[in-house]
Amino acid sequence: MQDQSGTALDGARDLVESLCLLAERLTEGALASVMLLDGEGVLRLFAAPSVPEAARERLDGLRPGPESGSCGNAVLRNDSVFVSQTLRDPRWAGLRDLAEEFTLLACWSTPIRNSYGNVLGTFALSSFTERAPNREQVRLLESIAAVIADVLFQEERDGRDRCFAAALRAIDEGVVLTDAEQRVVYANPAFLRLSGYELADILGKNCRFLQGPDTDPATRQSLHDALAQGRVFHGDILNYRRDGTPFWNALNISPVRDAQGHITHFVSVQRDVTLSRRTEQELRLSAQAFETQEGILITDAQRRIVKVNQAFTRVTGYTLEEVRGLTPAILQSGNQDADFYEAMWREIEREGAWQGEIWNRRKNGEVYPEFLSITAVQD
Repeated sequence: MQDQSGTALDGARDLVESLCLLAERLTEGALASVMLLDGEGVLRLFAAPSVPEAARERLDGLRPGPESGSCGNAVLRNDSVFVSQTLRDPRWAGLRDLAEEFTLLACWSTPIRNSYGNVLGTFALSSFTERAPNREQVRLLESIAAVIADVLFQEERDGRDRCFAAALRAIDEGVVLTDAEQRVVYANPAFLRLSGYELADILGKNCRFLQGPDTDPATRQSLHDALAQGRVFHGDILNYRRDGTPFWNALNISPVRDAQGHITHFVSVQRDVTLSRRTEQELRLSAQAFETQEGILITDAQRRIVKVNQAFTRVTGYTLEEVRGLTPAILQSGNQDADFYEAMWREIEREGAWQGEIWNRRKNGEVYPEFLSITAVQD
């Protein structure tokens, strides 16, 4: 591990201190701190933006041990340590005077680990009141410790992991990683752009925070059932951005299992499909409008027929298969001469439209009068 004076860690200090301040706001009445092991196995204070300077000096250089407080024990055990009464708990025997002097009456600490599970330091919250952490506070501790490890120790990952992380940052589709309880532990920049949230806003939260008043209950239930049963989910769901704007989200969620087959995470790939959904809706409306009681015929720029509606078939007797690729000349009755049609097309090219009465011929040879409206479609 690089010593904490190294440039890589110094460059991340501001971000880590911001995470500490976030944790303090979310827990109220607590001080956050990050301690990292140096090369001699001693905990050095890396970030503690709200801890008094005198207390910082006392904490820096803490050696892990059974009486060295919550952080020292967390490193010793490689496990979270939640002390609710520092003035009476034997694990704080070596730091009792510190707890009394600065009124640190409870302290919760969780290890910061590298990708191999080795302890590299601790993230802790010290409270001015005697209390144990609730479930949400435990999740907050674990989530922020994971993010701090991600920020500080990326250089310890092998090349494959670094390439994978770079790919997640580079792709345009939103990627969210949650734990087995569906709490967010990672989101790539594309998802943050898609949703409008900051990473600190969503860590530890269930992705249900994206749902809103018009989210379809049936889709919600289908999503819930798939994840509860450890199945893959594919589907579109109406979600809401941070500013309240609704958007259609195409979800692909897959469970990640360990060697024993237990679910450890869920990976979600998300894409904004609002525009395509809107286009589909407009196409459906256009299709409905196309099937009116009036005959409609569409040609390409070379006047070859590409589409007709059912009303056209009822009026003329021709189906689409019979007229596709032909020109409307198949309907000519002979009652109008070539000059009539030349003048009609000149007006269409000049004005973009033509209307008038005309005599046409049905498939069975019957001649009939009709009111014709032609409109040119520009690119």
